[in-house]
Amino acid sequence: MTAHFTASAAAVLAILLAATACKSDPADEPSPYITFDAESERDIVTTENIREFSVSAYTGGIPIMEHVTVVRTGSNSWHYSPAVMWPETPVDFYAVSPADTPLEINLSWENVIRIERLNGKNDILVSTCLDAIQTSARLRLNFIHILSCVAVRIRSGNPDSRIIVKKISIKGFPTSGYYYLPKITTRPGNNAEGIWSAWGADANYTLFEASPDHLVLTDSYTDIDGGCTNFYIPSELGPIEGNWGGARIEVAYRVIDPATGTVIWPDATTPYDQLFTEDRSYAAALYWLGEGVADHRWLPGRKYIYSLTVRHHR
Repeated sequence: MTAHFTASAAAVLAILLAATACKSDPADEPSPYITFDAESERDIVTTENIREFSVSAYTGGIPIMEHVTVVRTGSNSWHYSPAVMWPETPVDFYAVSPADTPLEINLSWENVIRIERLNGKNDILVSTCLDAIQTSARLRLNFIHILSCVAVRIRSGNPDSRIIVKKISIKGFPTSGYYYLPKITTRPGNNAEGIWSAWGADANYTLFEASPDHLVLTDSYTDIDGGCTNFYIPSELGPIEGNWGGARIEVAYRVIDPATGTVIWPDATTPYDQLFTEDRSYAAALYWLGEGVADHRWLPGRKYIYSLTVRHHR
């Protein structure tokens, strides 16, 4: 059994909601109210373009907006209510999408997103815009991805056999952690990055499960779960330990004799540690998530494509 992994450089791109931070195309006259403008690129590593975000804003340490939801109302228009006027002093903005992401603002220490149990299906993006002042422009925000995107595809390496898959899981990395927002403005070329502090290795996400039909592998790759729709906490990818530990993809499968329909693997000779622990009538193929990944660590804003080949050798 072999696996090939690639990390797509294009996936490093953050969603760019502006060409420059805190600026936009000029309007005829300065607006006394804070208004937002955003344009999201189509080729982004997220489930969909941003439709709403939550924003908090402070001037001189005093809040003027607290967890206000801003909603897209058109291709290039956004709305929130009630409208807030620009103060005479510079404003720091902190935004997050989806809007219900729990962002805690503590200006004297750290601004943090606390993740108790990541669902693995939603991208999270943040934006910081510091020392913004009133201009003849709507305020644009640059969002960056804080999660890693993972895509899995799989194929058979045995053209003379029929391989069926019961379940594909991804396991053994953190699902909880704190993300500390960047302390500078997020904008292209600014290298603004937050810091993750994650713990545990309790991840156990199901990417595919027969219900009831199995996945029949061919010699061509099959994309699992529609491509890059899985988002996880960036973390170190520990090595596989037996059939129970380590950052890994687990594939539960059987090998069928196409002539007779008989299961030829697993059989009575299959080692115990090669059996699927949830149903030992299936074999388990394990693939280390750290294989081919720089420093064996996922990074935020990156897309990782795992190309798996299941081979059976009697």
